This record gives sequence, structure tokens and C-alpha cells, in this order.
Amino acid sequence: VLVGALGVLLWTTAAVVSVNAPSPVLWKLAVVAVLIPLSELALLHVRYGTDHFSFTWGDASLLVGFVLVGPAWFVILAAPGVLLMHVVAGRGWLKSAYNSATFTCGASAAFAVAQLAGTRSLSIDTPRSAGVLLLATIVFTFCSHLGTSIAVAASQQTSFRVVVREGLRILGLVWLGNVVVGGGVLVLLERSPTTLVTASLVLAAVFFAYRGYLSA
Repeated sequence: VLVGALGVLLWTTAAVVSVNAPSPVLWKLAVVAVLIPLSELALLHVRYGTDHFSFTWGDASLLVGFVLVGPAWFVILAAPGVLLMHVVAGRGWLKSAYNSATFTCGASAAFAVAQLAGTRSLSIDTPRSAGVLLLATIVFTFCSHLGTSIAVAASQQTSFRVVVREGLRILGLVWLGNVVVGGGVLVLLERSPTTLVTASLVLAAVFFAYRGYLSA
């Protein structure tokens, strides 16, 4: 309940902030609106007792979204996008709402990093802006991990500190992979959009083939 209330509060704050900000280009909003739900497709599952951690593409989507539409609009699109994805995936309303609120809180914390840095337009072209983006993804990753650890610790009736420590073993590697993918997308989007589309289709084919292999 507390996480959900905080998520709603932060989402409302982002909506208020976006009122006085210029609206992004429509196609960019559409891309990020699709990218956020897709980023919730599990990249990796790590067993923990009878439960598991699910590592996703959230950091990569945040990196791309912050550059394309800005932090405030990313937070606005995140809450309904993540909620819809989990509901469609057949998860319960409580779990779906919790995951959506956790994602929103993490994205809002990353938004706060960008605001405190005083960077109006984020990009990977300048060292300062790229550094802000990296710091924002780190904060988002850590907040998301804390939210997941709370749920896992409660379901397993185990120590929250132990769960956080166990998850950190692989969290850094997943974050690094997300940053590389997100940064690559931004570079290709600026220099060769055609290559980006082609590479995305190939990667999607490989991903779903691998998921099918695991299911089989």
C-alpha cells in the first residue's frame, strides 16, 4: 500500500511538472510507450527459494526514454505501461500494481537525479549529460532492486538484507548490459535508423527463439 501510494504521488508530480514543459514529438512518445511495456519481458530469472528475481530491460528503456521524451514524460508513460504489461501477462492485480509502482518510483528517483543535475536536455553527446544518464540508470536499478527485494523477502519470510545482497551479485552485470544496449540504440538512432530497425528485428527473432528453446 505504501509503495503504491508513493508511486501514485510521484506519477502525479511528474504529470504536474510536464504541464509547463514542451510536449515531445508524437512518434517519440509512441516509441517510448511501446518500449516500456516490452522492457518488462524478463531478460533473466534467478531462483531464490520458491521465488525468483526477474531481471529486465528497464535500464535500457529508461536510458532511451530519458533522451527521446525526457524524464517527466517517461514517468508518465511508465506507470500505465508496466501495469498493462503485467495484467496482460496474467499476473494478479496486486502484483501488477506493485510492479508498476516500483517501476514508477525507480523512474522518479532517476528523474530527481536529472533535475538536481540541472540538465535540461539529456543526450549521450556530452560527458556531463552522459554522466547524468549513467547515474540516473544506477539509481533506477538500485530502487527497482530494493522494491523487488521487499516482495521476495516478504514471500520467503527471510531477511531483507540477505535478499538484497544475493541480488547484487548479478545486478551490476545486468545493468552494464542494459547500458550498452541502450547506448547502442541511441547511437544508431542518431546515425543509422535503418540499421537500428534491422538489428532490432534480428535481436527480437533471436530472443523469442531462445525463449521458445527454454520452454521446450
